[in-house]
Amino acid sequence: MKIMRSRAILFSLVMLAATGMPEAKAGEAEIIAEVNKAAEALDEAFERQDADAIKQLMAPDHLAVTPYYDGPQNVAEQLATPAELHYSQTNLDEAAVTLLGPDAALRTFRARLDGTFKGKPIAPNVYVSQLLVKRDGAWMERFYQVTALADGGKKSSSCNGLVGTYLTENRAKEAGVTSRSLISLAGAHLILFTDSGEGGEAGFVPFTDGRGTWFCTENADGAHKVSATTLDFTAATADAKPGIGRLDFDLTYGAGTETLSGTATLYLLPLDADPLDPAMLKDGRQFEITGRRIGARS
Repeated sequence: MKIMRSRAILFSLVMLAATGMPEAKAGEAEIIAEVNKAAEALDEAFERQDADAIKQLMAPDHLAVTPYYDGPQNVAEQLATPAELHYSQTNLDEAAVTLLGPDAALRTFRARLDGTFKGKPIAPNVYVSQLLVKRDGAWMERFYQVTALADGGKKSSSCNGLVGTYLTENRAKEAGVTSRSLISLAGAHLILFTDSGEGGEAGFVPFTDGRGTWFCTENADGAHKVSATTLDFTAATADAKPGIGRLDFDLTYGAGTETLSGTATLYLLPLDADPLDPAMLKDGRQFEITGRRIGARS
């Protein structure tokens, strides 16, 4: 009965949105900002596994339906398993907020989830629907649904045009060029990474080439966003034990210039650590990346 009731709630919200809810007026912009702030705070609380913050940001009669839970879960059931949910979330487009009245709002967006629940990988490409209500002067989430998308959602065939190898310049914050790299975006979502600093340099021990996975989405404005993760291994030295390096890329592709630009965040982990567990990703070092595709002579 809970499943039927939760689906009825969401169906009613979708019908309201589809039948012509008015666009946000000037006075509604502040309300939408408050809704987004509350929703983002709840996302961050789950990533931190902060049970107290989660409870404050969810309504007492909250219900969640996701591909990774065994079924619809109330607040107590969700709070009983926060330590078993490890994930990081990357929103693939700006959240759309529809005000359903002075004290209710529907928020939807596509996202990339990287993580596990009870040790099992969760669906990476999802569509998120949130019902937020205002109670006692504060916005909180009342209903949350995650729908798994088999193909990553609004994935464009034009992303195939990104396949190739790019020569990049990498800059640490408040520093000049720290290294140069070759990034290859191949078919089957394979990414290869080679860096000029692999032989070791100040602050870094020698490390291997990186390999991993990339995916691409096309925004409403036609811009292509590339997210990728590569793993490599660091070498044992007299001063350091062998370890694992993880790079998380957040890039934008310029079709007219065939360039990549954005950031990469580096995490260094012990060899016996799980580099795919978001809970392990702490104290990352961020680099700014700019690069252009390598062309061949005709």
